Amino acid sequence: MKYFLPLSLLLPLAVFGTADPLRIDPAAARLEQANATASVAGGTLTIDFTPELEWPHAELHGKWDLSPYRELSAVFRNNGDSLIRLEWRISTPGGNWQKDSLTARIPLLPGEKKRVAIPLLRKASAKDAFQLHGMKSIPVEIPAQSGIDVSNVVKMEFILPRGNRPRSITVGSLTASGKFRPVNRSLLPLLDRFGQYRHADWPGKTKSLNELKAAAAAEARELEKNPAPAEWNRYGGWKNGPQLEATGAFRTARHGGRWTLVDPEGRLFFSIGMNHVNIGGVHSSTPLLRRNGWFEELPTPNEAVNWPFYFVRYIYSGDYSGNYSPGFSFVMHNLQLKYGKDWLRKAGELAPRRLKSWGFNTLANWSDPQLCAARQLPYTVGVALAGSGARVIGGGAWRVGSVWDVYDPKFPQHVDNCVRGAGKIAASPWCIGLFVDNELHWSADLAGIAFASGPEQPAKQALVRLLRQRYRNDLAALNRAWGTAFTGWEQLAAARKLPDPARAAADFDAFYTQTAETYFRTVRDSIRKQWPGRLYLGARLAQYTPLTWAAAARYCDVISLNHYSGNVDGIAVAEQFDAPVIATEFHFGATDRGMFGGGVVEVANQSERAASYRNYLESALKHPRFVGAHYFQYVDQPVTGRIFDGENYNIGFLDVADRPYPELVEAARAVADSMYRTRFGGEPK
Repeated sequence: MKYFLPLSLLLPLAVFGTADPLRIDPAAARLEQANATASVAGGTLTIDFTPELEWPHAELHGKWDLSPYRELSAVFRNNGDSLIRLEWRISTPGGNWQKDSLTARIPLLPGEKKRVAIPLLRKASAKDAFQLHGMKSIPVEIPAQSGIDVSNVVKMEFILPRGNRPRSITVGSLTASGKFRPVNRSLLPLLDRFGQYRHADWPGKTKSLNELKAAAAAEARELEKNPAPAEWNRYGGWKNGPQLEATGAFRTARHGGRWTLVDPEGRLFFSIGMNHVNIGGVHSSTPLLRRNGWFEELPTPNEAVNWPFYFVRYIYSGDYSGNYSPGFSFVMHNLQLKYGKDWLRKAGELAPRRLKSWGFNTLANWSDPQLCAARQLPYTVGVALAGSGARVIGGGAWRVGSVWDVYDPKFPQHVDNCVRGAGKIAASPWCIGLFVDNELHWSADLAGIAFASGPEQPAKQALVRLLRQRYRNDLAALNRAWGTAFTGWEQLAAARKLPDPARAAADFDAFYTQTAETYFRTVRDSIRKQWPGRLYLGARLAQYTPLTWAAAARYCDVISLNHYSGNVDGIAVAEQFDAPVIATEFHFGATDRGMFGGGVVEVANQSERAASYRNYLESALKHPRFVGAHYFQYVDQPVTGRIFDGENYNIGFLDVADRPYPELVEAARAVADSMYRTRFGGEPK
């Protein structure tokens, strides 16, 4: 039995013709600045932001009709030596951060250059207003409450939050592009029976059950012709390369002036990994709450064959935040339609075959433990301290971006409990090592957060102890250094107002170093005690400082960072510290094949996705510090948003109907076929 959800909401809209890209010259606009110094030369805008002032920004004023286009893009470069988080906002008359504007939030590492696009969302009229809730990215073809009048853009703003050091960016290649084709038929249902966007067509779109099944047979033949690279051994190491000492476990070594991993057989190993290799599951599901009419067809959940595709999950961010919602996995349902009643086993057996054929030799973070246990590919194990009961600096409950209070006497036990929870899978020689945590908030203001905490916070107590040591218990000396007037150490412990950041910088840096070293040392000791022979792969850094990196270099076997960029070149700390590094997340996405979001690094189309992937991997292979790069992720996110936070990006090697993107597969194979010669030079010996 099937049930069909009703159609609703008719939107008769016109279709625009071909539109050539529109280059916007900043020199033709009126330039304004506040707490910043901006200039234009050769079509490029340069902005120097004044430190320690609130919301420094620059503005371009003009009048731009962007209605023929799908997006406005620009190329940004961070000219400074620290991470910045830039806001790029375009507005219509009267627009601000709350209304009549569109905003892109752009993290930029030191020296990083990145193309960023703002989708040109149209404002819905009162009669057409419809909330596309639960989706971080929405189709530009559909008017939305969050859209603007794109025919009357009058201002572009470039904004930074307050900082404590000079920062500079350049903005170039301001271009409106992409032909806008609005929906001119029924908006709902939004998705077809396979979970694909109904209102567009593209190469590779699945249009029938027969086509879905035929794709399985075609891929089987294709995989038979393209096994794993001939130069790989069973682990994916360089079979015909130099023979190093075989220890029966993965380890790090220096070879030819480069850091490398060495597999259990003593062969050079560069880890090309795929994150989130799972056969569906809750993360592949999309919410059903308040979405009547969104889906062309859903199977009845009470039928025995269909119940595995339905989930209920608490949602922690986005429009559904704070609610439990039922969800449905089109990924899993399509696998069942494609492979029959034995779909789970067949899909599980297919995954490692695909990865080897595509040029991957590692099951990376968040992959199915059962796939890891099959010992078809080396793998990593991820451990999370969230939910362990450990305290965070600043107090309150754990949240994304917290840093653990390592001074809590119970912290080592929390770490031991979580590391022990990795289970027997961590004991296998196929296990490369363990990550502990993901994207902790190692920002420069860590010590400030501790200082602003109450006297009951262990981190605050540790900071006071450190200050007493550094000033030999001489409070007057601290007051002279800081320009403060504390009358006792107890008053300092109770204080929450931050001292002058410049005058306290050396002391705060010392506390930062002590905190980071305590964290990494505690985790390292736990891994060595419980899982000897496994590598400590770090904490998957996203926000960090040189002090974070220095501590990680001292205690981690490999430093891991989630590095979303065009390549791995220009990471200053990787050049500064001689330590092995893995890029543990990167991806590229596009919106040319039925998806609404291109992820953290968006490119124009699938060909550019392929070229960008190849460029990124080759940059890592040529970098003397990098020992691996792990792509995020195996399958596209749901078109209408994953259930727990609404992300809906085209970032997979597979679409929702389990069909690979051929351009991406071809690029990945090309990199893998020559990876060890690219890395170490010459021909196999």
